[in-house]
Amino acid sequence: MNPLEFLLCNYPGKFESAFHKWLPFGTHSTDTAGVMRHLLNDWLPDNVKIALESRMGREELEKLVVFLALSHDIGKLTPVFASKITSNAPELKEKLSSFGLTAHKPSSFRDGSESPHAKAGEAILLRYAGGSCREIA
Repeated sequence: MNPLEFLLCNYPGKFESAFHKWLPFGTHSTDTAGVMRHLLNDWLPDNVKIALESRMGREELEKLVVFLALSHDIGKLTPVFASKITSNAPELKEKLSSFGLTAHKPSSFRDGSESPHAKAGEAILLRYAGGSCREIA
C-alpha cells in the first residue's frame, strides 16, 4: 500500500462520538464530493448554474466542485487532528501504530487547540498551491 492509499483508507477523517464510529479520510471526502455533485446537479437553481457555467464551462465547474469537496478537510491529515480522534478511539490508535505511526495524546502538542483542521488545511493548500491569500485574491 502506498502512502496516499494508506492515508485515504486508514487515517481518520470523521468521528461520531455518540456512536463511537470513525470514517477514514478517503471515505469522508468522497462522501462529501458525492453530496456536492448532487447539489450542483440537482439542487442549485438553473440560473445559478448557467451563470457559473458561462464563466468556466460545465466540465470545469464540476471538477472545481469535486476538488473543493475532496480537499475541504485536508487539514485533518495532521497528527494534531488524529490525536483528537485516537484519544477517543483506542482501536484506531492501535491500527495507526501497526503501520508505524505514533498517535500522540492531544496534550502533547504545544498549542494544539490553536491548530484547528480548517487552519491546517488552508496552510497545506497554500503551501502546495505555491501561493498566498493575497496572490489568490
